[in-house]
Amino acid sequence: MEPSQRRRAGCTECKRKKAKCDEKRPSCSRCYKYPHLCSYELSVKTVRVAKRKPASNAQIKTQPPFTDVTAGGQQVSLAPSSAVISNQLISYTDTSDTFDSSFLSSSMLDDSSDFLISFPAVSPPKPSISISLPSSPPLRSDPRRIYFQHFVAHTAIVYWPLQPDMALSLILPAADLSPCIMGAMIAASSSQLFRMARNPESKSAAISATVECLGNLREAITTPGFGNLGVTILPTTLMLATTCVCAGDTTTFRKHLNGALHIIQRDKSKYSLDPLWWMSLKWLVHLLLMNRLSGLPLPSRQTKGFIDWDYLLTCMPDLGRIDLTSGFSRELVTALNIVCELSEPRCMNVDASAQWRVNELPKDNPKVQTTVNSIINSLHNIDKQSPVHAQLLWPLLAAGCDSTTYAERTVVVETMESMTARGMGSYENVLEFMRDYWKNGGDMRWDLFAKQTGKDLVLF
Repeated sequence: MEPSQRRRAGCTECKRKKAKCDEKRPSCSRCYKYPHLCSYELSVKTVRVAKRKPASNAQIKTQPPFTDVTAGGQQVSLAPSSAVISNQLISYTDTSDTFDSSFLSSSMLDDSSDFLISFPAVSPPKPSISISLPSSPPLRSDPRRIYFQHFVAHTAIVYWPLQPDMALSLILPAADLSPCIMGAMIAASSSQLFRMARNPESKSAAISATVECLGNLREAITTPGFGNLGVTILPTTLMLATTCVCAGDTTTFRKHLNGALHIIQRDKSKYSLDPLWWMSLKWLVHLLLMNRLSGLPLPSRQTKGFIDWDYLLTCMPDLGRIDLTSGFSRELVTALNIVCELSEPRCMNVDASAQWRVNELPKDNPKVQTTVNSIINSLHNIDKQSPVHAQLLWPLLAAGCDSTTYAERTVVVETMESMTARGMGSYENVLEFMRDYWKNGGDMRWDLFAKQTGKDLVLF
């Protein structure tokens, strides 16, 4: 009789028990009573990824595709298959092949599934596109590849909660060719993992990857012959900025945003037909608005007069549709820009119909409480573990600070704590500010309390 062999397919729990697995998602039939034990690890396969070719007017005659939904959320329109790399594979099979993992602690090595799948509640949705570890030999033999896998499985869902699969389909082929964006991905993943697990190995990996990425980015920016890979400079900068704001470093975040705006001015005529550039513009729109909504004084380059909003809005879908990269419609971007302008001194004397920050309405005003109730009711319709909350920090902050009952505050706190568990340091900073405001703010408006205490908030 042949000795029992470890199964190479199925979830981690069925493989551990050497049992047959029907591989159902989100949990197989054997694990339906204990779904938190059922996970499907990423396999590491060497698959050749097609190199990016420069876009030409002959190849692309129309505006690059986008993914959108109608305002009512009834219809989804995905980009055509040309925007997705078709020769990549994702396979939830065993990843027990050998690699040097001396940088990990022994407790993590005992169970790699706990290291990768470390959320206390329902696991986030797995990407449905086909992906694989880039084919470059250095990463295939590098212990940092565990961070690459973590980025694909978890970090991408936080950075692009509405369409991680589409973002990965553009980012991963670029990472295979560009050390800049690969370094930014490793830095993002290890930084998030450090905030989740607090292990020193991840912190060291984040610092090392960031330093290496900045060096490669500096070389790319100053090298005229960087060629087709120049399109990766903007998403690399935005990924570094997003990593900084998720870690709570708002100062460095704004420096990266300034750099991104400079890159836009320099390169917009070169890559405006490239899908990766198009997605990066939507990403930048989201970061710029979340930065402006803080209501704090901004560097001159980030005020409206120094941003080419006409150009940025060309990346947004038609009127009445919601873009899934930024989470905004074109109308909402315009409206939020108007709201942001209310914080500028020249706009303080506005029509009486403006919001309560201009009217200086107290939190117990019916208009304020009606808005708070609307936000709380909307939160009840969203699963507390949903990654969609990554884009809702602004309404969460407003509702939390202006809430007057313990029940309302509990809803906000529980939602924010679920995102903190995902490694969102920005949520941790805002939650700390809200608790300080509830304790010491009294009847003062929360935006004034933030200025008085010097709290710098970026609502991402």
